[in-house]
Amino acid sequence: MVSRIPRAPSVVGLLLFASLAFAGGCSAADRADGSTTSDTLTTADTAIVDDIIAPADTSRPDSTASDVVTVEDTAVRDTSQTDVDQAALTALKDDPEWIVPGSVVARTAVAVAGTRVAWVEDPADSTPELVVWDTGDPDAAPAAYPVPNLTHPRELALGDSFLVYVDDRYGDADLFAVDLRSGAESALVTRVGAQEHPAVVGDTLVWADCRACVNGDAGTGREVYRRTFGGPEEQVTSDDEADDHPALGTLAGGDLAVAWVSGGTRLRVVGGVTDASRDTGRAVAGVALTEGVLAFRAPPLIINPDSMRPSDVRLWDIAADQVTDATFHAELAPGMDGAPRAADGVIAWLDGVAGAPEQARLSVVDAAGAQQLQASVDGAVTVAISGARVALLAPRADNDGLLDLWIRELP
Repeated sequence: MVSRIPRAPSVVGLLLFASLAFAGGCSAADRADGSTTSDTLTTADTAIVDDIIAPADTSRPDSTASDVVTVEDTAVRDTSQTDVDQAALTALKDDPEWIVPGSVVARTAVAVAGTRVAWVEDPADSTPELVVWDTGDPDAAPAAYPVPNLTHPRELALGDSFLVYVDDRYGDADLFAVDLRSGAESALVTRVGAQEHPAVVGDTLVWADCRACVNGDAGTGREVYRRTFGGPEEQVTSDDEADDHPALGTLAGGDLAVAWVSGGTRLRVVGGVTDASRDTGRAVAGVALTEGVLAFRAPPLIINPDSMRPSDVRLWDIAADQVTDATFHAELAPGMDGAPRAADGVIAWLDGVAGAPEQARLSVVDAAGAQQLQASVDGAVTVAISGARVALLAPRADNDGLLDLWIRELP
């Protein structure tokens, strides 16, 4: 039974906030030259973002340079002056263990940072909405952010001041962000080719970038980039391998580091004085890093033809260079995101149940592998985690069978 999360109102009845006026000045930032950058990650607490898009502007921005624009209005929004009718917001759905928003609508992406949870609401008869809710504030209600021209927002990454996401409004995957203080929306990276798989810690962002990819190269032109909000982008990788699925996290000493999958099978971790590599010999779908432990998932060498998608989660202690199994003969149901998630010393993942793909099991462990939480949620497809909250997407009968948001406080 959840006892400390406030049962704040749901997002039904949230009206769009008034349009935000903003202006800014530009400064040039050259295109990355392909060189490998320093291993040191920095952060910057600013409100500078790239390529601000006005509500009426649906053309693709010039992606040959990375202009930066300063958002003038960075004050916390005064929601008392908006048209949001808090009294009209409905109660949450009835659940003894999970916090579930009360409206009936598909929820299609989720991110967590601290006690804040972000998600996408995707009504069948209108455009999607981005929503952020601080579940640790007993007086807070979910806040909807009015973003024009959204087409398919996904892959949310929640930072200290920004919500980053992927969208296809210019024809392929690009990175966008909402400033949570001002409500201003910006186009972060809109280069040719896909920019996707963002990860954020604080005000540091990494992503996979295919601006150098060409048809038929099997993605070998894909590289990992990073930047701080307000700073120029830096190219982390520059090689002939496909570098993909980046993650941000901490090393054992607390240094911020970036991890990724190189060539489909090799794990890489770079940060502080660490530059570590390990070849798994098998395809890795994604990685997660916290307190010097890298969680990853790869299929077994031998696959039982009667099985669904066998794939075990493994934990790599980077300093000791030791790998331990977190699961044994785990399964993935069709449509289930197999990548683990990690933050603040905890790691989470989903497993399917062999012979019963409609069932799903959530596992949360600490960096040492000790179990913190295990729960069953039928049909769960993806999970997000922080040291305070775990959230997942799974269908519910009281949501017309659509994917819904399930939030739970960690022990």
